[in-house]
Amino acid sequence: MKYFKFVCYSLLLMLLFNTSSLYAAPPLTDHTTHTPLSLMPEPLSGSHDTLKLAATWWLPDWQGGQGSRGSDDAGGGDIVKDDSDCMEYYNLYATCPSPKLSTGVVHPVAGMTCQKSCYCPSEYKYTSSNCSGKYTVSGGSCDGKYNDCVCKSEYSQNSSNCNGEYRPAGESCGGNYNRCEMRPECTVSSMSCTYGCAGYNSCDRCTSCKSNPDCDVSDKSCTYGCASYNSCSKCTSCKSNPDCSATAVSCDYGCASTNSCGICTSCSGNPDCDVTSKSCDYGCAATNSCGKCTSCKSCTPAANETGCVYGTFSCSDGCGGTRLCCSSKPEPTVYTWDGTFVNDDNEYCTYSCSCSYQGSGYISSCCTLDGCW
Repeated sequence: MKYFKFVCYSLLLMLLFNTSSLYAAPPLTDHTTHTPLSLMPEPLSGSHDTLKLAATWWLPDWQGGQGSRGSDDAGGGDIVKDDSDCMEYYNLYATCPSPKLSTGVVHPVAGMTCQKSCYCPSEYKYTSSNCSGKYTVSGGSCDGKYNDCVCKSEYSQNSSNCNGEYRPAGESCGGNYNRCEMRPECTVSSMSCTYGCAGYNSCDRCTSCKSNPDCDVSDKSCTYGCASYNSCSKCTSCKSNPDCSATAVSCDYGCASTNSCGICTSCSGNPDCDVTSKSCDYGCAATNSCGKCTSCKSCTPAANETGCVYGTFSCSDGCGGTRLCCSSKPEPTVYTWDGTFVNDDNEYCTYSCSCSYQGSGYISSCCTLDGCW
């Protein structure tokens, strides 16, 4: 019974180890030391199951130890139980460091899983040799290579941060530019306009001015001349008809003519002046306002005067004929004596005369009396 239990236990252990033969240790070179074989890399084109490792384990000798089998080791000295020992003992990674990927796993010893090898994914392809100039490597790195090649930080200007009166300029990279400059139309100064701005550019700078509105009006056409002009020398008002400022003539007998404004400029003549004066034998009896004779006298000739003391003379009879009229008292007779004259009163008188003596002692009527005594 004692040996039966031992045999059963041994068979059970052998069965367990045989089922894990895939993970068995490499064959031992002798009976005393466990030296793993060098691990051959798995072919990339092959299956992960093409390489299998096997090892022989001596079961413990419960009766007399293992000295008779060539080793004083109690067993298990070469078994590594922790995956973290992959690097220490086999220079293998237990897990590939990110971002590296594994080519597969190996089991150097039973219970240990290590990575055959680790490699960088294909996107880690950029270095300064293939990403330079305007570009620089970026992103994650793997064995000195990077997974992104981006524009340098100086290429940062675009329409989102360079707008309004500015625009992106210079060299471009990936839709961004390395400068932000003022748009040319924004560098101009607004025009100063007297009559207001007519047009603006996209930067709200005044680029053209409105013209003088006075110049847009039409000149008035004036019959009597322009009365006033605007700042653009356009006639804005006309002179009135000068005839309308004339003073009307005041007429007693009506207006003879008017000017273009209907104002009387001359009067009709006195109609009395248009008549013909009457020719009268005995004189005009009446005249009109113009002095024209409108009626004649009917005349009875005056009779001759009678009882004339100093004689008569011929005179008008009042009807265009003559008659005899009485003469007035004659002038006194003047005698000449020694330069003096004696008048009818026997007075001696002297005269100053400017005319010659007319004979018979008479002094002409051109003498002036100086005095009598």
